[in-house]
Amino acid sequence: MPGEIIGEGLAALLRWLLQQPAWFVVEIVLGGTGYLILRLLRSRRAEDGHACVLAGLVFWAATASAWGGGCAGPQDDNATAC
Repeated sequence: MPGEIIGEGLAALLRWLLQQPAWFVVEIVLGGTGYLILRLLRSRRAEDGHACVLAGLVFWAATASAWGGGCAGPQDDNATAC
């Protein structure tokens, strides 16, 4: 009985610790970036959290695509471009 309680408590703690990075990425990185973008594009305050996250996701996807060029892995001198 005490082992089950400790096991469930550790499982809950582990689940909470794993949710924190996901929350940080979605709320802070995507939502914050999207909020700033929508704030620049609109004169009023962007209140819709979903719109902020979507705008941030589009921004970071476009940035990653432009920065990485859409190619995966290292390129050597004889390799053809993607």
